[in-house]
Amino acid sequence: MRSLYGLTKGGIDSLVRHLASELSPYNVYVNSIQPGFCDTPLTSKTSTDPIIQKHISRIPDSSDPFIHTSEVAEFVHYLLTSNHSFNAQSFLLDKGLVYAS
Repeated sequence: MRSLYGLTKGGIDSLVRHLASELSPYNVYVNSIQPGFCDTPLTSKTSTDPIIQKHISRIPDSSDPFIHTSEVAEFVHYLLTSNHSFNAQSFLLDKGLVYAS
């Protein structure tokens, strides 16, 4: 499943770069946010899974391994303001769970 996951992330990254290039003459910024495991009702059901626990144990600060949805919302809010100049960026929001294999 990692190959399919990686393929789709690569496709989104490519789409973001091309859309940003096409839309920049119109002052339209295009970015993507790729959150890792978020603290949601769905992940609360999987957080006791032995495989997930194995990955969590490898995170330096495993006391709070999931991203809170409010953190994602705050980042989206920031990107919707004029306080940034990011274009064609893919932002991975993660606390280490994705890379803790």
